Amino acid sequence: MDFKSILKPIIILTIYVLIASSGYVLFEGYTPLDAIYMTVISITTVGYGEIEPLTGFGRLYTLGVIIIGFILVGYAVSVLTEKFIEGIVTLDRRRKKMIKLISDMNDHYIICGYGRIGKVIVEELSKHNKEIVIIESDKEFYDELLRSEHLFLIGDATDDELLIEAGVERAKGLIASLPKDSDNLFVTLTAKQLNRQLFIIARANQETSEKKFMRAGASRVFSPYTIGAMRMTTAILKPNVLDFLDFTLQHKSSKNDIIIEEVTLKKESVLVGKTLAESGIRKNFNAIVVAVKNKLGEMNFNPPFNYTLSESDTLILIAEKSDFVKLEKEIKGEKSSVKN
Repeated sequence: MDFKSILKPIIILTIYVLIASSGYVLFEGYTPLDAIYMTVISITTVGYGEIEPLTGFGRLYTLGVIIIGFILVGYAVSVLTEKFIEGIVTLDRRRKKMIKLISDMNDHYIICGYGRIGKVIVEELSKHNKEIVIIESDKEFYDELLRSEHLFLIGDATDDELLIEAGVERAKGLIASLPKDSDNLFVTLTAKQLNRQLFIIARANQETSEKKFMRAGASRVFSPYTIGAMRMTTAILKPNVLDFLDFTLQHKSSKNDIIIEEVTLKKESVLVGKTLAESGIRKNFNAIVVAVKNKLGEMNFNPPFNYTLSESDTLILIAEKSDFVKLEKEIKGEKSSVKN
């Protein structure tokens, strides 16, 4: 809504009331307060009557105040009404457009809660060019969300219909980051029933809630307070380790940044069936495979060079960002540049 266009008629009315009131002070000897009161009851035509008997000129003056004031009040009301209706129509159109865009999305991520934690999550996922749908019930964030480029829905994330509207049945992941554990638990339970394959990350403020979240279907459970305490402890005991993790996990814009990434091998990948030595990952892309997680969920840390790569293996790699982009294309079969 254009607040400048709304402010204009209000300013005009205010100036008119002050000018008209000055006439009652000059011509009728009213006090400033009585003059403003007389002006307001005149232009609003409430008919309370005169404060003091008016002179003949004063009555003619009042007629002029009423006529001009009536026109200005009508103008102000029409502008405010027009902008109000225009705002409703615009918001309705935007909501319909967002619902249409959401209905066409697949493998996206749903963020329940746009508070301090939710904003950071949205920012990080956006850096990775992930499609996001935000669900927020607090209208305090409404204007901020409108100014953003993100798709969002205003409402209660525990509502089945709103989750369906957000495309939970087609989503790849959901993050329940609401302030209350009970709400996050209900979102987790509902979302898992709607999509059994959904990867769900839940925020738990109390450690005792973790088992409940896992039973409800959460894939991972995190406590912001526990994580914060562990980071502070690591900063004291192992500052260099923390510096390394921050350096690799905080993605920046430089193509030479060292990053930790993961990539899953599909059936058509050119690396399936090859050993790590044959893959050329270290030789051609200067990347280090620190771990391999197989389809059974078993994690193999520091795998040997004769480890044979299989379909559905997930490689945990450390590499420069530019090298990882090339390696990812190789793994997906978009480019064949590996030299054995």
